[in-house]
Amino acid sequence: MRLSRLVTTQVALCLLCLFLLSAFMPTSALPGRGKGIGSHRSSSGSRSSSHSTTSDKKHGLGSLFSSGDKKDDKKDKSTSGKGRKPGSSPGRQGKDDSRGRGSSRGSSRGSNRGSSRGSSHSNPFSDRFDLDNPFSDAHAAGDIFAVEDGPTKDKKPGIGVEFESSGVKFANPQPFKGKKGAETVTIGKAKQKHCQKWTVEKPANEGAIANIGWQYQVTVPMPLGAIHDLFRKARSGENTPLLPGTKMASKGRMIWVNKNFFQANPEGNSPDQITPDAMGFLSLVVSYAKNAETRNPEESPKMLTPIMPRTDFASIYNDVKSDIKGDLYKLVSVLLCYKNDEGDEVEFDSMACDGDAKNPKPKKSMDETTELHLKGENPETERPEEHRVRLKEWMNGLPRGQDILARGDAVIDGQVGGLKSAHEEVYRDSKRLVPLFEFRNLGSVQASGFKRLVEKIEDAVLDYHKRF
Repeated sequence: MRLSRLVTTQVALCLLCLFLLSAFMPTSALPGRGKGIGSHRSSSGSRSSSHSTTSDKKHGLGSLFSSGDKKDDKKDKSTSGKGRKPGSSPGRQGKDDSRGRGSSRGSSRGSNRGSSRGSSHSNPFSDRFDLDNPFSDAHAAGDIFAVEDGPTKDKKPGIGVEFESSGVKFANPQPFKGKKGAETVTIGKAKQKHCQKWTVEKPANEGAIANIGWQYQVTVPMPLGAIHDLFRKARSGENTPLLPGTKMASKGRMIWVNKNFFQANPEGNSPDQITPDAMGFLSLVVSYAKNAETRNPEESPKMLTPIMPRTDFASIYNDVKSDIKGDLYKLVSVLLCYKNDEGDEVEFDSMACDGDAKNPKPKKSMDETTELHLKGENPETERPEEHRVRLKEWMNGLPRGQDILARGDAVIDGQVGGLKSAHEEVYRDSKRLVPLFEFRNLGSVQASGFKRLVEKIEDAVLDYHKRF
């Protein structure tokens, strides 16, 4: 796992840290042992992703973002970042995958998550600290690079764990040397060499560092059968590191499409034939459509559920289309006639459909009640733009490789489906590629718990990769 970069926010004063794991290749944990997917139990020693010099260890924030023995640290200094200029993006996969992981809104807001998982970026803190008073104005945290993120270059499975906190604030008081915006640092007219004087304004003292709470979220390739199981766990209340532990509104909006949604055999899809992969895909679609009216048009649809597809819906549908019979729009319209009840039982939704559970008839108002209205700014023209994602148009576009929801979210956040057709391998199965998902609103942790938290996340991901 490797710290990629740190950025600030304008209002929440957020510090985002992207921690990276790439498969089959030990990378540095922060703080903790070097580890790639599946490697944390077999790792020996520890390797820091930072410049862990004596000077760093005397600085509070430097010690927060570094751990490990000196031998490995020296090795990192000599090898980190070879073959790539600072600020370059290593995770691109061509035109289809051109938007970085976690990126949004092009050049001005398109670099809000750091470089791709598996990158060789070292800690962005420089070694030049004011050791006498590390929290004075003379102290600078240099080399904060705004770099677009993306899928792993070789499609090997990776885990990206992002930590963010309102307890840390950077500032650059000099004009034209950097601009703080929502989840981004943009350079503007300044040349990169002029953008290295970022002072630490928050926390106010070193003693507060250990008590800072960091919210976290996870991006990982995941089989759709596993996504279906996570929807099941959300409804049953089972705990997992990949879902919020509290009763958050977004968790309550997760619609678990199970076999009882198919009791009317919609479009020839029977309960005994529908696959977990197909139900995982349909759970995502139904959750977005069912909750369309609950969101603010200027808010990204990613807020609707804690599981956000980073791969677009058209590519995900392509993975399961052989498991789904008939017309996709007609099928989804019938599935919207049901709501989850106790256990795997379902309740007929008379607000959405006429008839009954055995003979559901979607109402003519279905397209209106499931419409996703999106208002924002075109990232290219920087002009206001609106999109209305109607269910029929959305579903009919997926078999043609078009995801109008991803296109609509591009004017707000560019997150949902923002990685386009990006897929990564299932762990230890190089012939099988699965979509990428971001698991959001998972909770918070102090820095001392980073290592154990990431190990729990990794264990959960590995278990799903082995079972599905």
